[in-house]
Formats: sequence, structure tokens, C-alpha cells
Amino acid sequence: TDYGPGAMDSEGTTTASLLVDPGSARVYLRLWDMSNSNNPQIDSTTQLNISYYGNANSVSLSLSDSVVAVGTDYNDEVRLVDISDTFNPIVRSSIVADVDAVEVVGDRLYVLTPTLLSVYKISDLDAPALLGTLAGSFTKALDIVGNQMYIGNTSDQLQIFDVSNPASITPLGDFTTPVSPDAVDVEGDLAAVGAANTMIMLDVSDPSSPVELGNAENPENLLKLIVDG
Repeated sequence: TDYGPGAMDSEGTTTASLLVDPGSARVYLRLWDMSNSNNPQIDSTTQLNISYYGNANSVSLSLSDSVVAVGTDYNDEVRLVDISDTFNPIVRSSIVADVDAVEVVGDRLYVLTPTLLSVYKISDLDAPALLGTLAGSFTKALDIVGNQMYIGNTSDQLQIFDVSNPASITPLGDFTTPVSPDAVDVEGDLAAVGAANTMIMLDVSDPSSPVELGNAENPENLLKLIVDG
């Protein structure tokens, strides 16, 4: 029986999820056809030659267009997978990093480690090109919307940056959270931030001055949030 480390992303009718073989701890990428949401179909299951050993490790996944990025801090690697043929995914390249989170947006890949955010151009999946970096003390909270990056730091803040020029990432604003945020998801002008077991809703229409709209407590710590609509 497989079990999942909780990483999943969707675009259009394709959903990508990660499974782990409990015997070998090997990570598999599974692609689903969701064109009929009442009867999802598995297109493929591909071993990535990376490992996952429970909550002691970070594992993350991001899907955009025909690319899936999968990162794990156990192997200190990000795998770039070409899924243009969902029945035959191909691992095209790897990037060495003590990765906590990954985001694919267009032809850019954002790789977050505890001390560094790196931006790569991945129009050539076989040869990712580093465009720029940002040093700091980061959590696992990361989201990119357009040219704005939302990222958590260990100083109990959600920071907002302009990443239109990755060679010169520019701060736009920040919001102080009760504890360091571990999750963020942004849709339009609305941001959901997870700080321990508290979900905070923010109006980020003015990134220089985010405004809290409300908050709610959850029985357990929040590690993943999704804002929809």
C-alpha cells in the first residue's frame, strides 16, 4: 500500500500527486486525468529516484503547463519532470538544493531553502539557468502570483517581493504574524497565511500595506492552504 506525503498540484484537467512506497521510501509521481472529476483516471506512475522518510523531511511539488517540479530535502534535489506526454513523464534534469518548497510559474522555477531563494529559467528543461537569488532565513511558506512573491521568514513575517527582475528582487511590504508562517496561498487580492494553528486572511491589494481581514484557529498546525475563488 502506498501512502502520500501530502504534495499535490493541479492545472486544467491534470493533477500531479506524490506517493511513497513504505518499504523502500521511494517517491513516485502519479499523474491523474481529472476531465471527469467523478471518475478520475491514472495516466502514469513514475519513480523519481528520491526518498522520503516521513515528517522529518520536506517534500514539495509544483505543476505548471507541462512541467512538474518535485523537491525533497532528504536527497537535497529538485527534479524537473517533462509531462507533455502524461502517459510517459520524463525526468529531464535535477538541481542540488536543501529544498523546502518549489514553485513553477511559466518558464521560471523558484527553489526555496532555509537560507536562500533561487530563481531559474527552465525554458530548456535539460539546462536550468540561474537568474537570481535572495538570501534570508525562510520558512516553507512560498507562493508566486504574477511578478509578486509571498514568502515566510523566521522573524514571524510574511514578506512580499517584486520578482519581475530576478537579478534584483525588490521588497514591497510585509505582515507580522503571531509566529513564523509555514503556509501561504494567494488568489487575486486575498492571501491565506498559516501560522502554527492560526489561519490569517489578508487583503494584499496594496502589497506595501497588507490588511488583516480576519483569522481562525485550527485544531492542528496548518501546513497547506488553498484559496479558490
